[in-house]
Amino acid sequence: EPAMSAAVDMDETTVPVAKAPLGPEQKEALDRALAQVDDRALLQLAMRMIEIPSPTGGEGPLARYLEAELRSRGFATAYHEITERRGNTIARLTGDGTGADLMLYGHLDTTFTGDEREDYPCVGPVDRPDLKPQATLRDGLLTGLGISNPKGRAACAIVAARPVRPAGPLPLLQSGRYQNRTGPRAQLMFASPPASMSRYLRLAATWLFT
Repeated sequence: EPAMSAAVDMDETTVPVAKAPLGPEQKEALDRALAQVDDRALLQLAMRMIEIPSPTGGEGPLARYLEAELRSRGFATAYHEITERRGNTIARLTGDGTGADLMLYGHLDTTFTGDEREDYPCVGPVDRPDLKPQATLRDGLLTGLGISNPKGRAACAIVAARPVRPAGPLPLLQSGRYQNRTGPRAQLMFASPPASMSRYLRLAATWLFT
């Protein structure tokens, strides 16, 4: 009974995970990649993402912006339109063909719209800078609509993936596969967790290079 109680009380944040040690080549690739992470580029990307509203059902403009941004960074990209205002961006980098597919996933829609009239029933007559599509950086803290969920983490996924090519070759498949009707699929997926941007960046980079 005590064992069952412990199992019931345990959640995903308390499950112990034993980390496998990195091999010399893995550690070298990871160190090379982390050294190329550009903090300023991450901040600029996150700020720009804040300023493009993407309420649920209206993610299209931000997804299209990211499609162009990722293409300019050397990714093979595609925009999949769902409706006129809604769609997904997919970006791919190829590996050396010897390993599994790895997907870094992040959603773009925000709970609030950034329109005070629409958000008023939930927010009320309170000035909330964190619920406005306007990036504000003060004392090292970035605020704005969606930065904590999901835009900060999506920005980290993009910045974490960028050093893949310079740090390669990596044991990833040469090309991704597409699941009929539901978009891309991968053997491994890293979804953006409720974590700080710095922790997410480290986690995503570790998955990419290990």
